[in-house]
Amino acid sequence: MLIRFVVSNYLSFKEETEINMLASAVKSHPHHVYDSGKVQLVKAGAIYGANASGKSNLIKAIDALRSQIKQGFILPNSEAVAFRFKEKDEQKPICFEIEFLINETMYHYGLEIQSNQVQQEWLIKRLSAKKEIILFERKRDSVEWHSSMYKNANEHTFLKLGVDKLVQPNHVLLSHVLIKDKNPIKEVLNFLLNELILIYPQSNFTAYPLILSLFDKESVEFGELISLFDTGMTSLELKEIDFNEFSQSEQLSEAVKSDLQKRVTTEKKSVFQGKWFSYLLVSEGASIKVYAMQGRHQLPNGLSEQFFMHEESDGTRRILDLIPILYLLQKKSYVFIIDEIERSLHPSLIKQLVETLLKTEDLKGQLIFTTHESNLLDLTVLRSDEIWFMEKDPQTGASDCYSLTSFKPRVDLDIEKGYLNGRFGAIPFLGNLRNLTLNDLEYA
Repeated sequence: MLIRFVVSNYLSFKEETEINMLASAVKSHPHHVYDSGKVQLVKAGAIYGANASGKSNLIKAIDALRSQIKQGFILPNSEAVAFRFKEKDEQKPICFEIEFLINETMYHYGLEIQSNQVQQEWLIKRLSAKKEIILFERKRDSVEWHSSMYKNANEHTFLKLGVDKLVQPNHVLLSHVLIKDKNPIKEVLNFLLNELILIYPQSNFTAYPLILSLFDKESVEFGELISLFDTGMTSLELKEIDFNEFSQSEQLSEAVKSDLQKRVTTEKKSVFQGKWFSYLLVSEGASIKVYAMQGRHQLPNGLSEQFFMHEESDGTRRILDLIPILYLLQKKSYVFIIDEIERSLHPSLIKQLVETLLKTEDLKGQLIFTTHESNLLDLTVLRSDEIWFMEKDPQTGASDCYSLTSFKPRVDLDIEKGYLNGRFGAIPFLGNLRNLTLNDLEYA
C-alpha cells in the first residue's frame, strides 16, 4: 500500500511536493483506514484541481519513476522534463521518493537525477517510527550495502565488484540483475512494477486482458458487478473466433503468428491485445482456439443480443475497465491510480462506483484518482484526509498539493459548495470570462 510520494524539480513541481495516504485523527468512516500496527493508512485518495494545475503531472511523476526502474536506466533527455520556470543558473536534481507498505513492512525508496545520471539512490527498510535499516545507499559511483544484503564477505565482495564493473552512472541500481534475487529487492520491485497500477484517460480498455485471463472462475462475480451499473449489459461472455479470421483482422505477420503459437502452446492460455479489443488464446491439443469477449444485453421481453466490445459505448467500456478494480482491491493490496476517473461516465455512476468500493470493509488495497467531479466532495462518501487539492502558483508556475484536513472542516460542512465557491482554492481562474458575451466576439 502507498504511504507517500514526494517529487521535486519535475514538470510543474519546483519544490518538494507530497501526497500521502496517512490517516489523520478524523473519526468518520473508520473502515476506510487500514491499521498495520506501525502505520494507519486511508484506502482512497481523490485529487481535485483546475485544468493544468498539476494533477496529471503527479501521476506522470509516479509513472516516470516506475518506467526508469523497469528500464533499469535513466530515460534519455531527463533534463527536458525538469521544472522550467527557474533562474538560468539554478541547478537542482530531479528527485522522486516513494514510501510504501508490503506485508506489514515499510520501505522508502529514493532516486535523484541530474544530467541524465543518478546522483543519489537509496532503499530504506523501516522497522518502526524510530528504527530503520538502510539496505543500500548510493552517492554517484559509491554504494554502501547493509549486511543483510549479503551472507558473507565473499558475497559482499562479489556484490561490490558487480556494481563497480557493471553499473553505469545512468543505471538504476534497484533494477540491477545482481541484486534481483535478494528478497527485499524482489518484493520491492514486484510492488512498484506489478502492484502499483496507473490508468490514464486514453488507456485502451486496460482491464480486458485481465478479465479474459480470469474469465473461467471469475465470470460470475464480474457479471454480478456489471449488474450494479445501468449499462443494459447483464453478463460477459466469450465467442470463439476462427484463428485465420483473427490473424487477418489483426494483420499478423507470419513471424508474429509463429511466436504467438509458441507462447500459447507453452503457457496454455494467453491474452493478445488487439487493435480494438483483446482476445483469449487457449491451447487445446494441436490447435489454438481464439475467443473474443462480448457483452450480453437482455431486454425485459426476453430478447437478448451479444455485442463485441468495439460495439459498446465509451461509457460502458470505461465501466468495464474499472469493474476489475472493484474485484481486485478486495483480493490483494493493489494500488490503483486513475487519471480523470470520470471520463465518459455519468456523475451518478462515478459516485456509485466509489461508494460501492468504499463500503467494502475488508478492502485490501487503495484507489487514488484525479477528478473534476464535485459530487464526490461529500463527507458521507470520503473522509477529509482522503480529499486533496492541487493548485498552481500563478507567480512561479509551480504546483502545490494539500489536503482538505488542513482546513479542519466540520463534519456537516457542504464541501462541494465550499469548493465551487473557491473556499479551498484549486479551481480555475476565469478572469473576465463571465462578462464576455457573444456580441464581444469577432468573426473573420
